[in-house]
Amino acid sequence: SLMVDHSLLFHPAQLARIENKLPAFTVGSLAEKIKVEGLLSTFKNIIMSDTPTPIERFKEFAKALEKDVIHLYPSKKHMVNRDLGKLEATPALKHRRAA
Repeated sequence: SLMVDHSLLFHPAQLARIENKLPAFTVGSLAEKIKVEGLLSTFKNIIMSDTPTPIERFKEFAKALEKDVIHLYPSKKHMVNRDLGKLEATPALKHRRAA
């Protein structure tokens, strides 16, 4: 993690901020910028490609993303497929109800 943070100090946008004595960008915002730059570069390569069907190339790219990059994981904080136990009132609740 520290190595990634350190390497982001050499990003051109970050270097410009540091050289001009401005506050550096946060690691999270710079990482998001890099992700968007990469995505836009990919789209540009698809659109500007010499292949006869950039649409087909985009569909292949989208399929590869869905298959290999984006992974959806089940939530552990929701009680789906979990044993909920007995669900009966505790002695304290029984006493409170009686009162």
